[in-house]
Amino acid sequence: MIKQYIRPLKLAEALELAKQPATIVIAGGAMAFRGFDLPYETMVDLQAIPELNHIETYDTTLEFGGACSLQRVLDTPDLPQTLKQALRRTIPRNIRNNTSIGESLQVDDPPREWLAGLAALDAGVRFGEDEVVHPLIELLENNALKQGVIRAVFIPKIEPGEALSASYVARTPADEPIVNVAAFVRVDNTNIVETAFAAFCGVSTQVVTVIHLENLEGHLFNQDAIAQTIKPIPTLLNPPNDYKGSSDYRREMATVCLRRALESALQAV
Repeated sequence: MIKQYIRPLKLAEALELAKQPATIVIAGGAMAFRGFDLPYETMVDLQAIPELNHIETYDTTLEFGGACSLQRVLDTPDLPQTLKQALRRTIPRNIRNNTSIGESLQVDDPPREWLAGLAALDAGVRFGEDEVVHPLIELLENNALKQGVIRAVFIPKIEPGEALSASYVARTPADEPIVNVAAFVRVDNTNIVETAFAAFCGVSTQVVTVIHLENLEGHLFNQDAIAQTIKPIPTLLNPPNDYKGSSDYRREMATVCLRRALESALQAV
């Protein structure tokens, strides 16, 4: 039960408070408060800290303070369209207004399409007073996203010759996905693939599984290359069985979603 609510004005104070036992750190809290039985006694609200509310646009990157709401992120003109779609499809506006970008990465059940898009795009995360920007992929692989207060999230812009595309399967168009995939592809001026990654959700016990599509790199980006790329995918995945879908179903849908995402990327580059 929450017994104390603190709204610090300085980052250093918030970081000290966050270290205390039985403390939850929020900036909006809409996703964190999905359950009513919260095992915390102190709530630290980050929304009044200036260092956590900035939005900066650089030549190739967007920087969002960790307390920026998802709605402010969505309203940023240079945010890749695939990420905008991920935020709109299953997250209502009232939740976007009351959930920070930092919170969206640290909750127990993060929005899957949003997280997959960020992972495929190689977003970065900076914690507290640390000057290091950690690749989101590494944090996911090491289960290290909850190591501290997220100070900033860095999202690359989509440059010419690049594409970020996504696909999903769900029970209804408005449902959370059973399986979803985001794919990032970069080609040179002759349409040869230089870099390709795919991020999958719903295919393992991990929230996101990122696969480097090495067999696509170095090849002309076309339908034949896509067909060859998706062939080994079922052998690389070990999805769970649950009421939403069997392991075989999830494996097949992951392949279908990757094909669709790559075909969308092919149209975009």
